[in-house]
Amino acid sequence: MWLFDSDNVKKIRPVLGIKLNYSYTQQERNTIKNAIQMFGALFETMKEAHDARYVSRKHEKNIIFIPIEDILTTQFAITEEQKNTLVKQGYDQAEQFFKKWSY
Repeated sequence: MWLFDSDNVKKIRPVLGIKLNYSYTQQERNTIKNAIQMFGALFETMKEAHDARYVSRKHEKNIIFIPIEDILTTQFAITEEQKNTLVKQGYDQAEQFFKKWSY
């Protein structure tokens, strides 16, 4: 969102974001067998922490947060029922968001 919500960009329209929130207990564990895999896992952890911190501070008021429980954001092969559940959750969260959002 920072790319489109920069002070250098003329703001014609609001910038909205959508973030799928999942429980960190659902996240797949990294397999670490050497220093390179450990570095990768540390980098991934730092990136996620940075993203969560940045989002929560500056753009939280312009993001629709959609809680997901049984699906990871990197899980692309999901059933039709899971797709429908995600769409329903997204619709419900967007509806709540737009009731209180102002630009």
